[in-house]
Amino acid sequence: MSYRDEARRDLESNAARKVQNEYLNEAKTRHEALRQFETVDDLLVLLRNRDADPDKNDKKDVALLALVVEHQQGSGGRAFALLAVAMFPKLDRIYNARRHVLDKREHDDLWGRIVDAFADALERYPVARRPARVAANIEGDTLAALRRAREREDRIGIAATNFAIEAVELQRELERTPDADVARQLSLGNLVQQGREAAAAPDPKEFAVAARKLDRFVAAGLIDKDDRALILGVHLYGRTLREVAAELGISRETAKKRHQRAKEKLREVHGADPLKD
Repeated sequence: MSYRDEARRDLESNAARKVQNEYLNEAKTRHEALRQFETVDDLLVLLRNRDADPDKNDKKDVALLALVVEHQQGSGGRAFALLAVAMFPKLDRIYNARRHVLDKREHDDLWGRIVDAFADALERYPVARRPARVAANIEGDTLAALRRAREREDRIGIAATNFAIEAVELQRELERTPDADVARQLSLGNLVQQGREAAAAPDPKEFAVAARKLDRFVAAGLIDKDDRALILGVHLYGRTLREVAAELGISRETAKKRHQRAKEKLREVHGADPLKD
């Protein structure tokens, strides 16, 4: 199953809808615009409606803005999930327009980049300045964030190439100097090696304390062994969610949700920093 299909399944499952409805009921207490909706399905009927009726479009904009505000103020990913469900057809349109020109092996990476761009668009959305045509604006901002990310990748690639060329020239210059201090000569392999620098190992004592506490959390049923691996990998080894997810055989989006859920659960029971003694 592709990353995109897995994301859709997770967002639209019965279990997910139950959590989304619980969150909607909570969000209604903060936003009058959401009180007219009994369930998430009622909300989605409006948000995905293509009717040109100005009144419906106004209600759609106000409801979307309420969810964007919820996301920007921090809702543990719950507003993001609702926005992703509502905007999935537009995200899918971006995906389908680009996947045909890519090798099938790159499709998951494309969907991951689209989701990252969508999150960036939501974080930056100027609620006060752009209260109308919200869905269209978010779609446009997602496309812009996608372009910015691609431009950054291109610039990084060019910079890495230029650096490698300069490093080769510098190494050759050092090699042409027979009396140069060997200890001061550069290691070309270190200079031109590309890729993420390995994270420093955690302090053994800190790791032991955290591992013991996480083992107790697993035994108590608060988290499972995959959650334990995610927390240790991200918070103590400084690894990315994508790296840990690959080792666990799950998607980055699934890892992100599991990691966030595990952190929230531990904070509820054990305070702001549950890994410390």
